[in-house]
Amino acid sequence: MKRIQISLSVFTVVIMLIFSACGSNESDSKKESHPIVGKWEIVKAEGEFADMNKGQIYEFLPDGKAKISYANYTYKFVGDTLFMDYEGAGKIIVKSIYKIDGDKMTLYNATDGNQKFFMERR
Repeated sequence: MKRIQISLSVFTVVIMLIFSACGSNESDSKKESHPIVGKWEIVKAEGEFADMNKGQIYEFLPDGKAKISYANYTYKFVGDTLFMDYEGAGKIIVKSIYKIDGDKMTLYNATDGNQKFFMERR
């Protein structure tokens, strides 16, 4: 009987260790996510619709989805290029060159070259 109790105790400890190892650590998840993940506000805009874009907030989620006030979209990276596929806008794909430096990001519309956004993390 004592042998069964010891076996059950060892089994319980092993199961607890397995479950604790499988759990995600929030700080580890943040370290592994792309630096673009989070909310970014356009603080300065150049080109077409510059005034309209200023103050717009982009939110990039870790699962490749993102949103702004008027649309949801998916995004992916190829090198230093960000591809954004807008949902509900008739399958518009925007190709942008991006650069992130700490809490600042520059986004240049490479599809038609008529917009440049200077953004800050919020």
